[in-house]
Amino acid sequence: MSDASITFSGWASSSSMSRLDATPKSRKSLVNITNGKQKKRDDPDNYNGWRHEILNKVNMVEDTPVLKFIDKYVPGGKPYRARKTAIDDPFAPLWTENLLRNEFHMYPHLVTGLNQLCKGMPRGSHLLFVEAHGVMFGSPFPDWTPSHGKISPDIAALKPGVKNANAFNNDNNKWKHVSLIVEVKNCRHVDPVMSESEEAQKTLMQMSKVACRLMLEQASLCCFVLGIYGKKAHIYRYDHASAIASEAFDYREYPDYIRRFLWNFANPKSGLETLGQDDLSSKPTGRDMLWARDVSGDDCTPADIDHNRWVTVPSSTRNGRDEDYLLLRVLSMNYRMFSRATIVREALKRGDISGKRYIIKESWRQVVRSDETVFYKRIKEYCERTKTPLFGIGDLVCGADLGAREVVAGKDRSKYFHRTVSSEHRESAHPELGERGHMRLVLGTVGRQLKTFLRTWQFIFAIHDAILGHQLAYMAGILHRDVSPGNVMITEESKRFKGFITDFDYSSLIDSSADGGTPLTSDELAVLSSRDAELRERTGTFAFLALELLNLAPGQSVTHSVHHDMESFYWLLIWIVLRHTEHTHFKVNGACHEVFRSGDEASAAHAKKDFIVSDRPIEVKGNKPLSHLLSTLWHLMTQTVKSAINPRPSRLTHAEMLRAFKEALDMDGWPENDTAIPFKPPQSSPNSPKQSRRKTTTKRGRATISSTHQLLKSGTLYKGAKYLIIIQSKCCANENWVPRQFATHIRDQFHDNMMTARKRTELGPDAALVLAVRRNATDRQPLRDERVEVDRRIACEHNDEQLAAEASLQGVRLVDFGAVNVHLGDELLRELLLRGRRREGDEAVAHGIGELDA
Repeated sequence: MSDASITFSGWASSSSMSRLDATPKSRKSLVNITNGKQKKRDDPDNYNGWRHEILNKVNMVEDTPVLKFIDKYVPGGKPYRARKTAIDDPFAPLWTENLLRNEFHMYPHLVTGLNQLCKGMPRGSHLLFVEAHGVMFGSPFPDWTPSHGKISPDIAALKPGVKNANAFNNDNNKWKHVSLIVEVKNCRHVDPVMSESEEAQKTLMQMSKVACRLMLEQASLCCFVLGIYGKKAHIYRYDHASAIASEAFDYREYPDYIRRFLWNFANPKSGLETLGQDDLSSKPTGRDMLWARDVSGDDCTPADIDHNRWVTVPSSTRNGRDEDYLLLRVLSMNYRMFSRATIVREALKRGDISGKRYIIKESWRQVVRSDETVFYKRIKEYCERTKTPLFGIGDLVCGADLGAREVVAGKDRSKYFHRTVSSEHRESAHPELGERGHMRLVLGTVGRQLKTFLRTWQFIFAIHDAILGHQLAYMAGILHRDVSPGNVMITEESKRFKGFITDFDYSSLIDSSADGGTPLTSDELAVLSSRDAELRERTGTFAFLALELLNLAPGQSVTHSVHHDMESFYWLLIWIVLRHTEHTHFKVNGACHEVFRSGDEASAAHAKKDFIVSDRPIEVKGNKPLSHLLSTLWHLMTQTVKSAINPRPSRLTHAEMLRAFKEALDMDGWPENDTAIPFKPPQSSPNSPKQSRRKTTTKRGRATISSTHQLLKSGTLYKGAKYLIIIQSKCCANENWVPRQFATHIRDQFHDNMMTARKRTELGPDAALVLAVRRNATDRQPLRDERVEVDRRIACEHNDEQLAAEASLQGVRLVDFGAVNVHLGDELLRELLLRGRRREGDEAVAHGIGELDA
């Protein structure tokens, strides 16, 4: 597939999309954390996320000599010039084997040798290397990258031309002084490029984290890292598709390889400090920031000069005019190493003294995907054709595919920087499909994130209007497919709508004519049919994926549809409520971690399912309208979960969602000043509370149970369980309150460790079922003998007569016994309590038993 075929088609070619690899069934490195421990590199979520992030993404360019690798992938702007006086042996001490066994002993000799190699370079391009091990580098944007945490590189090269390390040593923001990182391991470590061991993966993880932060700080198009492993070295080039490495070489024997690399790196084409910087971007001066302050009315700080910058948006027409924008505060950031790396910022247009704000979105689009501007233009054309006002969607001013410009200009592929070049070396059937292009879009609709709401009413209205925007796009034949906090914004200026949806990177064509949308043309239907693989590819932000997309079996696919996006809006609402309001979820500050699990799909799906089938919806204290909305949507969501009781679940629609939001927005009682509560992740896992060990206590209900121990003798307790719920039924003499269908469902779902052999095949009269449940760690005072009415709802009607007959249990009460406040988070438990049959004389009683001795 040629680059040109992608560039001129507008829509990505159907042949390329048919070969698009599906998203792996794992999540990538964390962006939004739900627990403070996730910042630490040894945290399982952090570690596994990064491990999957780099999986098959760091590859060696084979059969390419090191000097050829440097010329091709580290192209300099000036011809290489050797030193006038030869260097005897810059790394002479490192010929001693004992030194190579301790990386800490290697640092000073490597720094000395690297600095010697840089002598004689042109004025202004000399690099100064310093030891950085033990110096903690924070994240360049800590508020937007909470998962990054702090990191300590081994050796750092300061910006070209810097003569001493005083500024570096005295500045808290170390990254702004650094141009290149050297990562060092002793000779006992394996070569990370040549090994698949755990040790090698950790080394690549560390290096990738360093590269990620370096690119973020410098807004680089790519970056370079030098890896030294005992006597061997690799030169790495990182971009947002993957990373490539040179063949290993003995840097002691061939120091000139490193000098050539450093020469090219520090001598790029005119106007740039180092190779990989954006040639369509520049730092503002103090005068620029004063101008920005005058026209915008906002104060500026010294840090603004570091992080704000001018960017150029080239004209899309031959005779058009390029426009410059000064980037200001960050509005949204979803920055991972190998990803779209989307950053959204406010901006001012050069020369516009009105102070009008714009939004600049920068991202790295997979070249096989359709250009985002195509979707915005299609929506605009639909609005003009149907005389429908643009509502709930950002207004596109202009945009450019900067990577495509390099292709059109006929540049040598090795000179690409706005388009990645590393993916072609991946082990894949079609590695070229992984390449990405740099996109820069300008929107005229300015907004801010939902988490900055001044009133809960404000963010609810914003989501409502964003759903209307999603519906408008759908009627134009576009499905968004990535509803998440960074893509739904509160408007700053618009009087027509309070919120809007943006970021159509993952969008696809969809035929909406059945719902009154404009019919697709025959050509568009042909494109839609040929690109079925795109709609079947799982996309979206992991935390907000619909349950059906998380529950896919290996090899299974499902067409991404409207109801999946509607469910994502629901999870977006829950995300904001759990993080920024005073809610009633029993985990309190740990609620977000409880519901939105990172890791694999199975754990994420299970947590969401538990939340949906819980005994009651959460509420927001002192906010009846929002609590009403949460209850309404929760009831709708329970109808979407497939189970033995609900084999044909319903699907959420635009109409249902909008009706629920409007009903709540029209209610009285919205608080006036309930601003967003800043989210502070709990420092310890809310899933592992320190539980006290108490003796078993048993309080009897109406059914007779002699003792806890007798119960345990009859069955196997689920491993790790601390509490039990016993559900015991007393039915008419010859009838079962739990039919065989339920018993089969129980057996399949919980296996032998949840049922005794005697009760495995059928639950008869007087049968006892043992289920593990969670302890409510937030309760400090026991609720003795308090009776809690169980919600009496039936999920749906069933065709199966026997199942339908057993689905009308009423009057069940859950009794809380002293030490245990039972949380009905288990779907099966909820089904058994809510969906049995109660006839005259029948009883179903739930009994709680206190904590068991381990």
